Amino acid sequence: MDLFFNSIGFGLVTASILALAAVGLGAFSDVPAASAALVHFEEPVTPDDGAMATYEGTYRGYVEARRSLGEVYRSMTGQEGSRRMG
Repeated sequence: MDLFFNSIGFGLVTASILALAAVGLGAFSDVPAASAALVHFEEPVTPDDGAMATYEGTYRGYVEARRSLGEVYRSMTGQEGSRRMG
């Protein structure tokens, strides 16, 4: 089984549960073998400070679009006049 679970994204607890489940299903003979196959550590990714302005602008655009579309979404689900999204 060539699965990759990033310990940061899934968390070590989730990876442990998946390893136990994989052993229980017979995919691996024991927890250490499952853990070795499922959990891989890589070098951490450092955010690019120079791209921060791009991230901020993109996020502001997302927030504005979400707020603008809130009433449209509510009307599509029959929830007009309910709380504002965003």
